[in-house]
Amino acid sequence: MPKNALGIYIGEREIICTEVKLGGTIVVEKLIFSDIPEGAVSLGVITDIKSLAKILRNLLEQIEVTTDSAVTNIPPNLCGIKIIPEEPGYEKISNDQISWEMSYHMNEPQEELITSYQHAENSIILSAARKDDVIDRGRVLEDAGLFVESIQPQPVADFNLVSLISRLQSGFGAIVVHIDYPYSHVIIFDRGRFFYGVHFFTDIYAHERMGETVDTARLRNDILDAVRITLGAYLKREPAFRPTGIIYIGKRLDEAFRNSLNDRLGFSEINIEKLVSRTMKIRVSTTKKPLSQLLPVVGLSLYLYYTK
Repeated sequence: MPKNALGIYIGEREIICTEVKLGGTIVVEKLIFSDIPEGAVSLGVITDIKSLAKILRNLLEQIEVTTDSAVTNIPPNLCGIKIIPEEPGYEKISNDQISWEMSYHMNEPQEELITSYQHAENSIILSAARKDDVIDRGRVLEDAGLFVESIQPQPVADFNLVSLISRLQSGFGAIVVHIDYPYSHVIIFDRGRFFYGVHFFTDIYAHERMGETVDTARLRNDILDAVRITLGAYLKREPAFRPTGIIYIGKRLDEAFRNSLNDRLGFSEINIEKLVSRTMKIRVSTTKKPLSQLLPVVGLSLYLYYTK
């Protein structure tokens, strides 16, 4: 496992880069971010590798990174995720077998997919994405001078994040709502188990262009529906599940808006700042980039903490 790792988030409107020290205590040492040209990423698909690589290279030079080991994201609309029970001997399964299974799961030709897997509590997380989408994201990092350790589905990175920040709390369970543009998603963390729910379109920037706040009935209903669908599906598998509460990460929602969601769902919001303070050190300013947006990028780098 490298001593330090870079988490590189490539979004629809921006790139965020963190350098994280991996070890007994996770330390977020560096943070930088930049807007990207309009259209350089379209619904998650990279359309301008050259411009993005140039921006990323400049960001890396500004913060003087000390490693080239990097993990970047692929958004939920461009990947497939399947959780299967862990069985004896499954660690010997071939990539061809995973590709075959995920090709049916995603209804995509096997030869057009890149697959991976990761162990969780009593289960294995299978992931897949189209080769072109994975290769293009990798090229952005490589053209910026980085070594691509992994390209992680963002929901899996979020699971790794919650695994870390909850490790001191036994029996911890949470509904995790990740708000992003243009697709948000919901996962469940249940005492080390991972469950991927749904992703949904979230045009929060359209509300801003129309002069509205993000506190709209449409956005509220979309989030409520996504949480209820996810929780309902998981309860059929694990009927005894009782979440500790709900966690919001990604784009920051107004406190009053979050409270209205919590009231309708019947869950309290988990104090993520308190969890983070017990399990990692944040040595960067969160004035311009709130903790809720920083943490999913940190989650990307944690791939190396859990798999290397």
